[in-house]
Amino acid sequence: MLKNRLFNNPVIDVLFYTQFSLIFFSSMLVFTTRSMLFFLLIWFFASNQLSTSVPLLGLARGLPIILLAFLGGYIADRFNRKYISMIGHFMKACPVIYLVYSYFYAQLEVWHAFMIFIVQGMVWAMDHPSRRLLILDIVGKNRVTTGVSLDLVMVSFGSIFGPILAALFLKNFDYGWTFLIIAVCLLVATLLVGFVKQPESIQEKPKKYSVKKQLQNFVSSFKDAFLYVKNSYILTSVLVFSLLFSIFVFPAGELHIVIAKEALIEDIVLTGIIVSASGIGAIIGMIVIAFLKTTRYHWTIFFSGFCGVFLSLLLPPCIIK
Repeated sequence: MLKNRLFNNPVIDVLFYTQFSLIFFSSMLVFTTRSMLFFLLIWFFASNQLSTSVPLLGLARGLPIILLAFLGGYIADRFNRKYISMIGHFMKACPVIYLVYSYFYAQLEVWHAFMIFIVQGMVWAMDHPSRRLLILDIVGKNRVTTGVSLDLVMVSFGSIFGPILAALFLKNFDYGWTFLIIAVCLLVATLLVGFVKQPESIQEKPKKYSVKKQLQNFVSSFKDAFLYVKNSYILTSVLVFSLLFSIFVFPAGELHIVIAKEALIEDIVLTGIIVSASGIGAIIGMIVIAFLKTTRYHWTIFFSGFCGVFLSLLLPPCIIK
């Protein structure tokens, strides 16, 4: 009985599907290395007396996401999602490879960190919709919720283990070798997505349009999406909260690495463990929401999360005092 329940579980079915497993492990590498990279660069800023510039790094990542989000959705609807994901992973690896070169043969500069954060934000906006729709293509409508949920688990997985791994590598090696490991992992993630076999109907070549026609289609899609969101108060609320968090909360959230280093402790491994707590909190939050049988008022979840984040930003000054 237990064996039948185990193998009839939708999570097990999706995980053991080869094509999804390739996406799953590529996501694990991408999200883990992303957290490692952010931790390393912010630690580099804090070590060079540039702590006040750390929120600008978060802003450099958040603005491209806001500005290019609609373009990412447009591309995901009209081009091969597998190739878009591969290009996105490769683009993430390119600036990291440049960091490796700069560390061993030149010198790490402040603008290198801003370059990484801007590229990460741009690629996130461009390939995030494609990766989610690729999951839909692979697992189908009946399993898409499970597939996307497992992809979100990898986001939290990266938030937990990324800072810890970055701290361990940096303590035992240096920036250059750690950047090299990150670049290799991103290239492996690109290859994993390349091995994914899409359904035949998905591999059809997109129709060729003139540049003018493509711009007209993009503007038309943008108007349709805007009207759709405008007519739904729930989607409007989500949009407003997302904008507020991307502009004000996420950039300030990068400061917890600086606070852990300068105000509390100097041990890089302990700092990595403290930073990983955000991923643990994300998993706890997902579990709580998953066990909610019904949610009559969605705004209560957003408002509770907003209050929790706001209170957490007030705690560091109180602790320091």
